[in-house]
Amino acid sequence: MNLVATLFVLGEALSKDALKKRLHVDDAQLKAMVASSREALMPCGLTIVEDANTLRLSTSPQVAELVSDIAKTELEGELTPAALQTLTLVAYMGGVRRDDISKARGVQSNQSLKQLALRGLIEKDKNDHFHLTQAALAHLGVQSVIELPEYDDIRSKLLESITKEA
Repeated sequence: MNLVATLFVLGEALSKDALKKRLHVDDAQLKAMVASSREALMPCGLTIVEDANTLRLSTSPQVAELVSDIAKTELEGELTPAALQTLTLVAYMGGVRRDDISKARGVQSNQSLKQLALRGLIEKDKNDHFHLTQAALAHLGVQSVIELPEYDDIRSKLLESITKEA
């Protein structure tokens, strides 16, 4: 179950090489872990999705309708306080990594980041940095993040707090 826990905590697809290194296993052991994890997860409505180079934890096709209904509800409702806090950090810190967001919040931010990405408010670049989308900026009524209230002051304080803790 170390494989499942790793995929769950990190909340995104991981390369097989990174997983082997993190879990201290070889190809055959990883393959066996995937097979046993899939079997154990089946009654839970979860599975491990595999492509040529990555693995990720996902819901199984058997619960697709339920997941779709939940996703629709999530997209229609108001943002949670955690999601609002995360959105604020992305807005003011810009180009920020998941770890820095979690460090600033003091808790894991995977769920909030997923919720914001599903709503099209944030996006991740090729370097795994999160940014506000144009839709988020439009929703906030600004053309650029520098138009946000007290942008320079808040940004410098946030960045300073992250570097102090490093």
